Amino acid sequence: ILDELERHYLEGSLPNVRPIVKSYSLTIAAIGNSLEQNAAQMAEDVLRRLEQIHQNGTIPGMSPSTAIFNSVIKAIARVKKTGEDGRTHALQAQRLLTEMTERAKHGETAVQPNERSWGCCILVWADSGLPNAAAEAERVLRSMDLSFRRGEIDFRPNTVCYTTVIRAWSNSRLPGAADRAEEILMKMEEQYEETVDERLKPSRISYITLIDCLIKQDPYNAGRRAQETVDRMIRLYAKGVGFERPEKMVFNTLLNAWAKSKDSDAGIRAEHLLTWMDEVDDIHVRPDEISFCCVLNAWANKALSGGARRAEALLNHMESLSPKRRGFQPSIICYNIVIKAWSRSRDPDAVSRVEELLKHLETRDDIHPDTTTYSSVINCCAYYHGPDMNMAYEVAMRTYQKMIWSTKERPNSITYGTIIKVIGRHFNSREVDESGQLQNIFRHCSERGYVDMFVLYSLRDACSPNLFKEIVLPNEGNQENTGEKDTKFESILTKIPSSWRRNCGYP
Repeated sequence: ILDELERHYLEGSLPNVRPIVKSYSLTIAAIGNSLEQNAAQMAEDVLRRLEQIHQNGTIPGMSPSTAIFNSVIKAIARVKKTGEDGRTHALQAQRLLTEMTERAKHGETAVQPNERSWGCCILVWADSGLPNAAAEAERVLRSMDLSFRRGEIDFRPNTVCYTTVIRAWSNSRLPGAADRAEEILMKMEEQYEETVDERLKPSRISYITLIDCLIKQDPYNAGRRAQETVDRMIRLYAKGVGFERPEKMVFNTLLNAWAKSKDSDAGIRAEHLLTWMDEVDDIHVRPDEISFCCVLNAWANKALSGGARRAEALLNHMESLSPKRRGFQPSIICYNIVIKAWSRSRDPDAVSRVEELLKHLETRDDIHPDTTTYSSVINCCAYYHGPDMNMAYEVAMRTYQKMIWSTKERPNSITYGTIIKVIGRHFNSREVDESGQLQNIFRHCSERGYVDMFVLYSLRDACSPNLFKEIVLPNEGNQENTGEKDTKFESILTKIPSSWRRNCGYP
């Protein structure tokens, strides 16, 4: 379209139609939003094309501007980066920012970089996927701050710039990433308290990003460090100088930190926080389903030390609240987490508890068990460690049969792989070979297109090598050691009919 616009203007065929700078800016934006592999270079090519027109004077009033350069850097930021492309694109953005700076120094003030120019460059480095992405993003941030302190620019890094670097450290694999992210947030706090400049004030997103970083980078201490961060946020808000007040989203992220924490008392700390959120009687803090799910997950992650019973007790408390008092309609997710907790618990009552919970759900009109619910019950049976293995087998088979005959929730690869595990644990390989159960389950699985690596692993562990080959590769003859290595399983996936794996995401 841009080509046509230029051609019509230069030929004079449409005298009232001419390209303007916005035409090039929109073209660059469209390229940035495209899936073109070379979108970054295409975006810069449009910029250079505009500059050539300006130099030649072929179309009046067509001079490059800061906005055009920013459009290119923003387009680069939008391009999906993998491998060496990340470095190429980051260096391209850095080069454009440097070019803008140098040209402005030589009097071309129309291309003077602004906050967005620097911010987009930081973003490109942060999202480059490079091992040193966070360090490079912080380098640009520091350079921006130094330029401000020297009086070379009249703006300093803002909240978005700092938060982007915190996010970059969150995704980093470099040692000390959590400490670096925490130092950056604390610097934001200090600068805002000194200047009361709204552009420097850490936002709720800044705190949430740091807590997410702590979860990823320091799981053993994530809960305690996140709690210290939120406690500091509360103290700063209480000073009354304009700091953000922590609200539900921040507290939910803190609850998630406790849920992911390796701390022995993480479940207790999470539940205490949930209780406080519920009792504070503040609509901006009042817990929602996400809050409850985080605490349920905290207990599920402590299932071996009584967490399953605590999770079910919390679920029962949630159910006992009136809809008005609770403020939300629970979804099946809460119940699935409790079933997961029982599956991890090694409690002798685990299987009976999850089947009872499943039956309770099946009688309700407002919540219905889904594929994850049924699969999780079967999984609980597969890893049951109690005295009644027959009972676990029977519950698993009953649950599987419900799914087979259901018109709503059908088995998926997780379901098939897990029920195969149940059979393999309950019978020895000779009994499995003679029963014919695995043949029927695998046939059903392949007809539905759910044969994946997990199903193959489970099947190989459950039966003899001969039966495995007979079921999976009946036409392959007697190849030895079928399925002993991962590479063999991957090879098997390429040999089986594509229809068998059509719903598993394999090509």
